[in-house]
Amino acid sequence: MVTASTEEGLSAVTERYLAREGGDPILTRASLRWSPCDSPIHKEGESLLAKSEQIRANGPDPYEDSVEADKAIALVFDISVDVLRQLESEKVFGTDFERSQLVLGVWMGDQSDEERIEFVRQLNSPAVVRRFAKELEDGYSAFTELSNNR
Repeated sequence: MVTASTEEGLSAVTERYLAREGGDPILTRASLRWSPCDSPIHKEGESLLAKSEQIRANGPDPYEDSVEADKAIALVFDISVDVLRQLESEKVFGTDFERSQLVLGVWMGDQSDEERIEFVRQLNSPAVVRRFAKELEDGYSAFTELSNNR
């Protein structure tokens, strides 16, 4: 599905976590920055890809450990990157400063940070990739520190 995160959404979810669990606001915000399922607008785009969802549902189970499932997942990711590159070439995501504030990526639930960075690398400028990788690292460190303090 299509998902998004915004600074406003990050502020809202940070406040929600702080109200529920307490903790350091800066560390909490850093730990939540790249947690898509915590974004208040995570499921906003759920209905945008109904045809794609139908195609995926008719294919192999993506959680099945098989060559067919691996090929289907790789195809979905390759097509997703190609489509995002096409939209990028059409300047759908803005230009210059506006675009530099946006991180395009392709994510799945059990993906490593290295895989996330690789997809970001395919779709963004080197400066955006460096910022994203640093924010992931900072988020992990913040999460670890918050966990140790509980």
